[in-house]
Amino acid sequence: NPGGNPTIIYTFPEPESFNNMLEDIRKLRKQCDVLVLYLHKGIVHKPVKLADYEQIISYAAIDAGADVIFSSHAHILRGIEIYKGKTIYHGLNNFIAWVPSLSLNFKAKKGVSNDIFDPEEWARKRIEMFGFVPDPEYPTYPFHPESIYTITAKCIIENGKIIETRFVPMIVNKAGIPEVVLRESGGEEVLNYMEKITWEANLNATYEWDGDELLIG
Repeated sequence: NPGGNPTIIYTFPEPESFNNMLEDIRKLRKQCDVLVLYLHKGIVHKPVKLADYEQIISYAAIDAGADVIFSSHAHILRGIEIYKGKTIYHGLNNFIAWVPSLSLNFKAKKGVSNDIFDPEEWARKRIEMFGFVPDPEYPTYPFHPESIYTITAKCIIENGKIIETRFVPMIVNKAGIPEVVLRESGGEEVLNYMEKITWEANLNATYEWDGDELLIG
């Protein structure tokens, strides 16, 4: 729309792959007690926002028989959703990610070359494409500053069924290593962030402390 409002992008699953996934889930449903689906999905490096296709795929997978859905790819946390009593972790962020070649201020060890990749050109493109500059104090973890918040998903299974879903709060340290944080030593910070991105994405999950973990409701 030249001269008009910004372009709006709508996304949908590719029909053949989508139907193949649903067929696989229906077949597996008869062969297992707990069916876990792990999706590689999401808009990279952008806080909060879900693409249209993400909920379409997730809801259909649960309707076909999935008990819980885990997701990653966006390199930043996403909110959590409950659909028909089943938990959808829309984005678990990074766990172990060591990419010093993408950082301008990383000093390589003697004898290590970075000739394959131009970090200055990538820094320019990163701002243009994703609108952020990594925190320079994270030389091996040059992701969106909000991506230091991460979680580990946890499911409690009894008698062949998931009876409870949770998450363990974590923060990535300046060496790029994710660390479990207790409620009083960073956990509240992670919870506040999770509540914010869940609410802003219009998702319905709620979180309640149980010790140093968060119970999902």
